[in-house]
Amino acid sequence: MFTYLQKLLGKPIKYYEMLMQSKSEHATITQKDRDRLYEQLKAHELNAIVYTEKREVYNILIPSYVNEIPVNKKGEPMLFKGSFILNNQLLTLFVDDKLPFNDSTSCRLIVNNIDEWCIPIKEIIEKQENISCRSLPIWEEVIHRFPSIHKLIVSINKKHPWTLYKETTEFMKQTDYSIYLGGYPQWRINDIDFRKLKGLNFLMEYRKSDKSFSIYFFINKTTKTIAFFKQMS
Repeated sequence: MFTYLQKLLGKPIKYYEMLMQSKSEHATITQKDRDRLYEQLKAHELNAIVYTEKREVYNILIPSYVNEIPVNKKGEPMLFKGSFILNNQLLTLFVDDKLPFNDSTSCRLIVNNIDEWCIPIKEIIEKQENISCRSLPIWEEVIHRFPSIHKLIVSINKKHPWTLYKETTEFMKQTDYSIYLGGYPQWRINDIDFRKLKGLNFLMEYRKSDKSFSIYFFINKTTKTIAFFKQMS
């Protein structure tokens, strides 16, 4: 990873090693520095919605456009995990939690534009309990999305840039959820090649807390096909 960053931004590898090492060091971050950084971050915030595990009791209505329940490679139907609304689109999720983590046939997300026939479903979804929140990318993704913001963070606190970002954005962090809809992907671990996300828009994360894994769904801007990435922590 360090070699790639050196080629990308022209900094010595040692520079990035120091940034990563700053995570484990004790740091005192002032409110002034947090305020200064947040003023620049606000322009990049996105809206997101989170649902808790309890939400699954509402998942009783499968949209009429789903003519056939998706099945796994064994021919067994997947569990219906709910329908969601994002940017005037209806997202319907099916997951087979029993299959191994690395099985690529264990999930399917169906995306349709909301039309008149979707109104009854839309009304039910809007009545379901959820939490609206603000969203920013994880620290490791900032350097790829917003290089100028990353430079600002390092200029404010060269020894502890990660700690500065973490403390500044801590108030919007969500942990108790099964669905994270919209916003930026909240990666469990930093093992993603961010170049693979080029041309993709993030849709949602399905998080299984008791198994400590997540599935992150994206849509290709051009082909409109669905891509997903899995992580286990």
